[in-house]
Amino acid sequence: MFRIIFASIGSIVAFLASAIALNEFALKQFYSLSNDATSGVIFLGLFAGFFFFRSLYQRIVWDRAARYGQTLSLINEGFAAIHTLNRRDDTVTRDGIVAACEKLCGKLAQAFSTVTGTACCVTIKMVAIDAAGDEPKAIALCRSSDERSSSDSVSHPISKNTAFMEIFEHICAPRGKYFFCNNLPLRYRYENTSFQVYGEPDENPLARYWRWPLPYKSTIVVPICPDNRADRGGGTLIGFLCVDSNAPLAFRRSYDVDLMLGVSGGLYDVLCNVASRVQGNDMV
Repeated sequence: MFRIIFASIGSIVAFLASAIALNEFALKQFYSLSNDATSGVIFLGLFAGFFFFRSLYQRIVWDRAARYGQTLSLINEGFAAIHTLNRRDDTVTRDGIVAACEKLCGKLAQAFSTVTGTACCVTIKMVAIDAAGDEPKAIALCRSSDERSSSDSVSHPISKNTAFMEIFEHICAPRGKYFFCNNLPLRYRYENTSFQVYGEPDENPLARYWRWPLPYKSTIVVPICPDNRADRGGGTLIGFLCVDSNAPLAFRRSYDVDLMLGVSGGLYDVLCNVASRVQGNDMV
């Protein structure tokens, strides 16, 4: 958005100059005008302001829409590494799976950073249930940046994370299709086990917003499971695909959620197929 505003600096300066000139005129001449002239001046001012801000808004919207086209090649590059695993004749290793998924995360993060104009991070987390039958946990398989790896030092039970729990509990319903929040500091009763690493949020709403401890304020989380809800169930949810941004209001529900769902849909088939070829698989 700031890039568009900078590109429109000439129009902004011209608009401000016109507004100042109109204001100077109004201060000196406005009250001496007839009623019709006064109405005309007010109308012209409102007319000019409306079309200026409408034009600026359209430029922001269409510039973002145009950037979605740039994501296609990035996502294609990311999936190319994963699809290669299915075409290999030699034994597929866990390290090979992680390396391919890391590349996908990196390309997807780059795509979202391009679209949103903010710093984005993508993580693939697998659902893990140990032999003792403890509650399911989300374990990071890979991520686009090692800057967030510090959160891997603590356990992440699904029940203690709002995003994962909302999907997990409603996996067979439309509500479990994704978790979307563009302003986490304002999310009521938001739970995240990463608070154990970054610190607990303040109870005061204003202080909570300005001193938000997590390195991200916007997030989208989608399940890695079959696309068809009729085929879903607790056993078919193998993980989560997460993207987050350090800025609030970074994502758009209408486009970004569909992009994430498309990637997770392809990721489910690949991970299931590849995982079945790895002996002693400990991913899920």
